[in-house]
Amino acid sequence: MKKSVVILGIVFAATLAGCTDEGVVDGSEMVFEQGVLEKQQNGDQYNGSHLLVDGEEVLALRSTNLNLSSSEYLGNKIQVVGVYDEGDEVFEVTGVSVMEILEPAEVAGFVSYKNVEQGFEVRYYEDWELNERQNGDVEFTNPVTSSTVSVTNYAFDYSPTLDEEGNSDTALGAFFAERFNGEEVGTTFKVGVNGLNAARRSDDDAVEVYYLYRNGLIYEISFSDYRINEDKLVFNEMLASFKFTGFKVENDATVEEVDAEEAVEEEVGLEPKEAFNPMDLPSIDMEFSSFASIPYHFSASYPASWYYAGAIGSGNVLHHYGVRAEADEDSPELIGLDVVKEIPAGGQKIKVGKLNGTKFVANGEISIYVEVADQRYRVSGSEDYENIILVMAGSIKAIEE
Repeated sequence: MKKSVVILGIVFAATLAGCTDEGVVDGSEMVFEQGVLEKQQNGDQYNGSHLLVDGEEVLALRSTNLNLSSSEYLGNKIQVVGVYDEGDEVFEVTGVSVMEILEPAEVAGFVSYKNVEQGFEVRYYEDWELNERQNGDVEFTNPVTSSTVSVTNYAFDYSPTLDEEGNSDTALGAFFAERFNGEEVGTTFKVGVNGLNAARRSDDDAVEVYYLYRNGLIYEISFSDYRINEDKLVFNEMLASFKFTGFKVENDATVEEVDAEEAVEEEVGLEPKEAFNPMDLPSIDMEFSSFASIPYHFSASYPASWYYAGAIGSGNVLHHYGVRAEADEDSPELIGLDVVKEIPAGGQKIKVGKLNGTKFVANGEISIYVEVADQRYRVSGSEDYENIILVMAGSIKAIEE
């Protein structure tokens, strides 16, 4: 396949965020290829999920964050951008543009499925069977071939560990080491609508599993038999549609999904614009409001124009509060405030306003731990929000029962 080095003024369907080696961010050379996009035939000699055909040259493609079976791409001449996976000779696609429309493709019969108990959303073909098991697992089964795609999650107690050079491990790395007898993650992938970090494993029984980490939870997205090529295409499309959502959480005797501003005002019982004066903390040109946690007897501040949602924690996290800039439940969580059991060893000792704190930094993420009245807290997020994180951590106060 001839490599193309010119972008013809086309806007790509995804960012250049492909698979990366663990610890190396976007370190591989991005390559452009052109050809007609086709689905693979069951039992052919190629790995991947689709083929890019340019005359007699054929290139196997795969993507975990784009739906290559979309009618927009399939059967048309396209240009893809991505990196080669030398291990299985597959081109990992991170961006697609249509160069020429050749023929109409069938529209996929995709329908949405949302599970607020498990906190995820995915799309699947409507002729597949849906089974929600009592243990919380969700299965999608092809009634013809019996291939199954399943989604499950379970608690994983993770706290960052620093090596001798001060570098932190990752949640997926710690999980692999514990679960698979010291095995390293190796290559990581971008999965789903929001490009979530994931690690992949497969076994001799043709079971392929992607592992994702989220706030004390490991998610497994598995495919029962990747040797059935047509069903593997469906699995890849489902991976490309996967995203995390808000949770339904217990609130006294009722169960409700807490994500909107109205729910915040009802639970907090405070004026949404109550000012907070961050004494001895970074100066930020924004207004803060306060919220109170009745079960854990504390109050904290967050940006007044933002929103938060609470969720029951697991492992080291007793309860999680996610803070986002928009009320839309699909908007990304920017800062997390966790009530935790323990503060991990190590880290940098700092002053957070009038509180003593411990700071961890790893992979562009910052975590600030503080202890107030024998209760421990973690406020975490991107280093871009460090000042807000410091203000939130320094604002935590104990309240009477």
